[in-house]
Amino acid sequence: MIYGGFLTVGDSTATDGFVSTGYTNVPNDTLRLLDKDLADLGNLDLNQGTLQMPHGGRIQSGFTLNSLGSATDSRVEGDLVNEGTINFAANHNLDCTGKLVQVSGTTTGSGLLHMLPGSSLSTHGAAAPQLLLEGSLAFSLSPTRMNVGFLAASGAAVMHFNVGSRASGNWDTLVVSGSAQLLGALALQTGPESVPHLGDTLTIITAGSVVGSFSSVTVNGAPGAGQVSVIYTPTAVKVVVTGTIAGISPDPRPQLASGPRLTSVGTLGRPQFELQLSEPSQVRLIVYDVSGREQAVLARGALPVGTFRFEVPGSLVPSEMLFARAEVRGSSSASVLRARAVKLR
Repeated sequence: MIYGGFLTVGDSTATDGFVSTGYTNVPNDTLRLLDKDLADLGNLDLNQGTLQMPHGGRIQSGFTLNSLGSATDSRVEGDLVNEGTINFAANHNLDCTGKLVQVSGTTTGSGLLHMLPGSSLSTHGAAAPQLLLEGSLAFSLSPTRMNVGFLAASGAAVMHFNVGSRASGNWDTLVVSGSAQLLGALALQTGPESVPHLGDTLTIITAGSVVGSFSSVTVNGAPGAGQVSVIYTPTAVKVVVTGTIAGISPDPRPQLASGPRLTSVGTLGRPQFELQLSEPSQVRLIVYDVSGREQAVLARGALPVGTFRFEVPGSLVPSEMLFARAEVRGSSSASVLRARAVKLR
């Protein structure tokens, strides 16, 4: 079907009020689809046109919605479920006013998806080649991973992430191959199956480049201050758990000391050194023997907040005593820590 003008088709009182398994082209004008629940779109070219769906629509599996044109944006008014494919043509924008939900579908192309104020996008996997977010963003099938080529979030945007414990590996991650331009609100939620612990550092966004920052952060609806810190690097956004999370029981593990600490732990035959960090730090941890010779580098590089144990390699030349020296540099202080351990022959 190809037409021009304003066309209303379907039956708003029937569950199969509009079902298409063919092809429709909407050029520069408006198509209004009526169905009691979801109108099945079939293959549809939205060529700078407007698609209205008062009760929502669905791209069935095996079918494609093509958003294309060169002069003006295409537009979707109403909720849309993508079980098939949305193809974004190059140099073209698709504007959405309602809820766009993608669970089993995918996206292709290189154009831009514009989620307008008041809209919401719930998706995973390939979300959009380019995304301009003025509404809300959430992960379907959470915790999971979402991929976009470019992201620009406005001050009205809200980005929802489910976060779990570092050990579980269960948290939402947004991967942006290009630039991630951040603004608006970050809303973190926790699930009962995996609770983040004090000291956990979770990378929630990776990008070719990160520009800007969130204007507000909440955890389970409560202000994030005292619960988490958000760290911005040139290519990532990380959440560090710094206190008790709102809405869940306190972390039963001991609270970290207010500064870095290095102690000798383990057994006499298998010495270990334990390093506690109260802030993300650059660390260099070296083991020496009694003559001052360097025996091993146990740690070198960035470490998050937490407690870390480093075992002395069994291949070291036997010595009655071993010494460890840790150089720790955080955002608020720099320290040199020392500890010793006895090693049996």
